[in-house]
Amino acid sequence: YLIGSFVAKLEKSCSLEEIMATIKETSAVIVPPLFVVLAVAFLIAVFTSYNSCKRMYKKLQDDPDDELWDVLENKMNVPMILANVMQIVNVFFIGCVLSIVEFAPYGKNGGFQKAILIMDVILFVLLLVTGMLISKGIVDMEKKLNPEKQGNVFDFKFNEVWLSSCDEAQKLITYRAAYQAFKGTNITCVILCFLSLIGVILFQ
Repeated sequence: YLIGSFVAKLEKSCSLEEIMATIKETSAVIVPPLFVVLAVAFLIAVFTSYNSCKRMYKKLQDDPDDELWDVLENKMNVPMILANVMQIVNVFFIGCVLSIVEFAPYGKNGGFQKAILIMDVILFVLLLVTGMLISKGIVDMEKKLNPEKQGNVFDFKFNEVWLSSCDEAQKLITYRAAYQAFKGTNITCVILCFLSLIGVILFQ
């Protein structure tokens, strides 16, 4: 009701089409360069955290220490989480960029804008590859720390094989995490559906 009232007043006071056009034009200017900035920032953050884990692993090889071992086990979560968030942002922004190319003249006249679009596509592929390689690197490191662990990240049955090589305590942690992810996904989907509904009403 509130959204409908707002749109009705907006249509009376000024042109909703003009506002929509302005928003689209602004997005067309901001989104492609923003993707470049975010992509580079994510790459730096992911590689920095991964290299930190590698340095700690080498130190552990030279001087075994149970306390350092535990610290490394926890620290290896950081590049994995960053890589996953990076993939989500990557897919979202490349979708935005492709949408902008459809409705706006951005990048079609060559020059700086076209260079930015080419960079966006290159960075999209680079982020995908980086995400997979970081995941493989962390899993391989975990397997070296715990030789009983099995599985190849590029195998379709990786999750099944990896889980079967975990002990009961690790499986319990995984099941709890899966349940939290399930609840989080349900809440996220409700929010996204609501935002999509608003988007349909406002921007047709």
